[in-house]
Amino acid sequence: GDVVEDVRLFDEYVGEQVPEGHRSLAFALRLRATDRTLTAAETAAVREAVVAEASARFGATLRA
Repeated sequence: GDVVEDVRLFDEYVGEQVPEGHRSLAFALRLRATDRTLTAAETAAVREAVVAEASARFGATLRA
């Protein structure tokens, strides 16, 4: 089942460290399974899936 409980934008940055015409957005993800504790592998997989979806939909890239 879906373990993403909440997604929240908590920061937006536009400045010299971000290419012109781009902005840096920071999101907080709240993950929860009702029947168990999530493993590190499960949370990493969700994070990777969220980044992949943002890339596919919006051309987003993960900043190092």
